[in-house]
Amino acid sequence: MENIKSSLLPKVQYTTELATNLPDSAQFPQRLYSFLEKARNDDNNPLTIHALRVILVLISIVKKDQVFSTQQLDLFDEDWYATDKASHDQVQFFLKLKDLIPQGSKNYDYAKEGLKFLLKFVTEEKLIIKGKEVELHSSVISNLVFNDGDKGAKFYMHQYWYRIFIDISKGYNRIATNSIFNISSLHAYLFYLFLTTLRRSKQDAGSCEMRMDTINERFNTNYKYWSKIKEKILDPVKTSLDANSELSFNYSWPVEGNKITIVAYETAKIAPELKSDIDYRIDKAVRYKKSKHSLNDIQVGQLTGIYKKYSYDTVTAAISRKKELQNLKSDTYLKKLQEILYGYIEHKHKKQLATTA
Repeated sequence: MENIKSSLLPKVQYTTELATNLPDSAQFPQRLYSFLEKARNDDNNPLTIHALRVILVLISIVKKDQVFSTQQLDLFDEDWYATDKASHDQVQFFLKLKDLIPQGSKNYDYAKEGLKFLLKFVTEEKLIIKGKEVELHSSVISNLVFNDGDKGAKFYMHQYWYRIFIDISKGYNRIATNSIFNISSLHAYLFYLFLTTLRRSKQDAGSCEMRMDTINERFNTNYKYWSKIKEKILDPVKTSLDANSELSFNYSWPVEGNKITIVAYETAKIAPELKSDIDYRIDKAVRYKKSKHSLNDIQVGQLTGIYKKYSYDTVTAAISRKKELQNLKSDTYLKKLQEILYGYIEHKHKKQLATTA
């Protein structure tokens, strides 16, 4: 391997130990979203939850070799497309099938199905590299071998695809690796990946507006009524994420127009070791206020965001024992709470300025 230039292939081989001991989180590269979109709409080789799980495990395995630097990534393009010389342009993976299916499952055919999807998914790319047109025809993986004796698999990944898996120069979104097997619905997991793109900060899980045609396009459906989208998509996906993911969402029903508002939030399903005492206190406070002040799911998400933005201690100090809040309900309560909170913060700021003057 001494002829490999620079660090073109940070690892020539990835072994099964890496799949058995995944990190707590993985970094999903921006470039892979377009691949998933294309795969989801492929009628001849449609994306399945089993194939998606394999992709997510591979992303988790290569995490420590993912690259921010575009200069380092450009080294990949100096080798694989040359047609006048030999090149080391593949990375090999050795995996156990059990690491590609939920823990305790013996249905190894699901793992095989997921790997075969990547074997069948062939891209035809025309690229301009250093002023030269390069045409690539390649499946995501090749030379796939199953060994039913040790329930193992090995395969190669072309350097072009490996580059996509490790390229985080254009950004990435963090996913919890325990979600890979906890979420069993393809729709739910694709929406989970979408929710990860909304996050604005550690305190704000994000929100957006979505049109009916956008939802239909995202789920490859053709529903004409919001009631059907609610029944077939939004409610089942939300139920799945609430139960199995650290990230879920609320949505507002469209009063007028053709859009709904999606508000992402962190659920109570975060592993105990990842969930701080502050998070627990916020959850407890929000659940109490949801019941006492008749808050809907959207308002619960907004209130959670307020606590995380301004801190649990600040919000608690601002609204504690405020009689004007006691009998308020729903949106009226939330608006009054914000009014009191902003007044409290402004007063505290002025007091600090006076002290330092």
